[in-house]
Amino acid sequence: MTREKGIPKSGKNSFCLVVEEYRSAFPDPVITREGEELKVIPRETDWPGWVWCVRENGNGGWVPTNYIQLNLNSCRMLRDYDATELTVKVDDKLTILAEESGWAYCKTGDNKIGWVPLKNVRKF
Repeated sequence: MTREKGIPKSGKNSFCLVVEEYRSAFPDPVITREGEELKVIPRETDWPGWVWCVRENGNGGWVPTNYIQLNLNSCRMLRDYDATELTVKVDDKLTILAEESGWAYCKTGDNKIGWVPLKNVRKF
């Protein structure tokens, strides 16, 4: 298994087509490293499996619960993680590198990498 920006990648990628535009909501994504301690802030979300975490420098973002060891009001990263989201438009073709809790970690044709909601794409 190889790793790209902290996301496990299997030997077989899948592909998808964007069927609904998505605009990144976070211009300053949280980027963490394995072992880093973060503060967990309770926030409502429509995405089960994600928690809002804040780094020591105040930068925060959504982190998959599968990527952390949760304590009371803090967590420890179990792997590197980059919360960059992609802005995509209808008919963009993407390579899916990994999936997590309703989101796909994708690469665009011009090699940009980030997260897109699975509901906005159709796999082929």
